[in-house]
Amino acid sequence: MQCSNCNEDIVEDSAFCKNCGHEIRPKDDKSNVNLTTFQLSNVYAKSFDINSIPDKQRENFEKHLIIMRFPVWLAVVLSIFTLNMFGTFYYGLKHSQLPRIKSDDFFGGKAIGYLFIPFFNFYWIFIFWLRLIDKINFQFKLRNQQAPIPKGLVLATVIISVIPYVGYISYFILFPIVIGITQSACNTLAADRDVSYLPPDLW
Repeated sequence: MQCSNCNEDIVEDSAFCKNCGHEIRPKDDKSNVNLTTFQLSNVYAKSFDINSIPDKQRENFEKHLIIMRFPVWLAVVLSIFTLNMFGTFYYGLKHSQLPRIKSDDFFGGKAIGYLFIPFFNFYWIFIFWLRLIDKINFQFKLRNQQAPIPKGLVLATVIISVIPYVGYISYFILFPIVIGITQSACNTLAADRDVSYLPPDLW
């Protein structure tokens, strides 16, 4: 083993080069070891320190497959005319286009499929939308940008949507607003993507 500063031979586990005094990273230095599943359990929380994620792991987390932009106005119109069925399928698939960060993150098939389970879907619609917003906002945090989608608005929208009759307020007013903000954020990620992240067949 040689010192990277003066190229003199050094003892393998030395902390400093005896020749020039250059600091040598110890063999057991774990400063770039990936965070564990447990350490990432609150990764979407506001209090989570993004800078605690090692560089290599952070780089992997930034890799997403949102590669196409979609007109915000069209997404809003389709949301209104389909009572957000468009949002169920289109944004359900976004779960598969975003990297799995937490151990309980899920992909599009599960996101959409669970919404068709009677009674359980009243619970799942909260998980569906709130986790999607967490995953999108997290991509912006990784890039040191402000999270663009207000989670409180999304939560209020979903709560109102499950209330009989009152839910129409959500589908005709609140959900279109959420869809517009969400699609705008997705378009930003699509424009910011690095094509080197994409598999060759998607280039």
